[in-house]
Amino acid sequence: MILYADGRIDLTYNGLPGDPQYQVNDRMDAATWIIGAKPGLATNNTVSFAQLPLSSGPEGVLDDQHRAFRQYLHDFLMPLATAILVSNLLFLLGLPAMLNTTMAQPLRNLLAGVERFNQEQQYQPIPVRFNDEVGFLTQSFNNLTSELDNLIRTLETRVADRTADLLAINTELRKLSIAVEQSPSAIIITNPQAEIEYVNPAFTSFTGYTFEEAKGKNPRFLQSGQTPPETFKQMWETLQAGRTWRGEFVNRRKNGEIYWEQTVIASMLDDKGQITHYIAVKEDITARKIAEMDMERLVISDPLTGLRNRRGFFSEAEKTFARSKHYPYELVVLMIDIDHFKHINDTYGHQAGDAVLREVAARLQHSLRPTDLIARYGGEEFVALLPRMPITALGPLANRLNAIVRGTPVLYDGQNISVTISIGAAILTQDSLSLDQLLTQANQAMYQAKQNGRNCWRLWQE
Repeated sequence: MILYADGRIDLTYNGLPGDPQYQVNDRMDAATWIIGAKPGLATNNTVSFAQLPLSSGPEGVLDDQHRAFRQYLHDFLMPLATAILVSNLLFLLGLPAMLNTTMAQPLRNLLAGVERFNQEQQYQPIPVRFNDEVGFLTQSFNNLTSELDNLIRTLETRVADRTADLLAINTELRKLSIAVEQSPSAIIITNPQAEIEYVNPAFTSFTGYTFEEAKGKNPRFLQSGQTPPETFKQMWETLQAGRTWRGEFVNRRKNGEIYWEQTVIASMLDDKGQITHYIAVKEDITARKIAEMDMERLVISDPLTGLRNRRGFFSEAEKTFARSKHYPYELVVLMIDIDHFKHINDTYGHQAGDAVLREVAARLQHSLRPTDLIARYGGEEFVALLPRMPITALGPLANRLNAIVRGTPVLYDGQNISVTISIGAAILTQDSLSLDQLLTQANQAMYQAKQNGRNCWRLWQE
């Protein structure tokens, strides 16, 4: 080292290794060539670089490269360290804000959106701020809730439409229920085994049986025994074929009265075509039937005597004659005429004649069997058809009829009117061709009785 008077020094490397190596942190005594010492002091007296002043005074303290390098490092590293420290401080201070912005806040938004969807069941998209995992999760939740919202809206629409349909159906059902409950026709619903499951109030009004009394029973408990068996057979064949049956029944009420009902029965089928129920709608037609039978009585009955008239006689006599021709039954026809009826009318008046007709008709009817058919044939003439009448019983019957009529005079207006009758009889044989033929034969026999003095009977013969 060369020390100049102004305090400068120069370094020379003469005599030193050509390429001196050193490390910044080498010990002082390991690199003696860079040790700075005061003049006149032994080299073993070392000083610390950290304690040396950065500049020396006139005493000539040696400056060295190590100190200069450390100063360089100090000048270089100090701003860097400061910058790093400041950056670390900023990072430590900004990390929570960054975490809050990038993670915590999006997660809170996602959680709030989930809670809002759970509470309100209404889709509201959550903003996606960053394209990271939380953003992907948020976007997935938005897609899921959007699809759920669409499904909910579709379901709500379908439910609303279905509810409207159900309300309309319920309205119609209420109308039908009211109509069924208040219907003047009796309605019965049974299961496939024909066990009653429902009856409306009109059924109770018709039959006298309450729902509790009819529940579980077969409607046959209403039968009176007067409905032909063929009617029920036809009914079941129709119903089991899945068709609607219409017909009439003669049934019996709870109090024992007979009544007529017009019935419509339909089968209820399920989707597979199986019968699930039977529904019967019944109308009480008793009054109509009675009225019809009375219109019928007027047509076939004699208003004066109450017996069948000529028309009523033939409508029933033809059936009896046909049965008697088919089976070997004995059949007798009687033609009965009141003797001297014109004299009665001329003597006592037409009203007296009517009284005689009524009394004779009553006596004849009471003297015959219930199965016998008697009618006023015309004027003062009566006809009787006697099925299953043995020939041996014909004479006693005819004599009894003569005796009953003449035995007691007819009392009219305080006067006793004596009455006799003439009877002609004809018997069905293998040669009988028709009912008219028998009537003709009986009529001829009656005129024979009149020719024989009246008040007697005669049997027609060839």
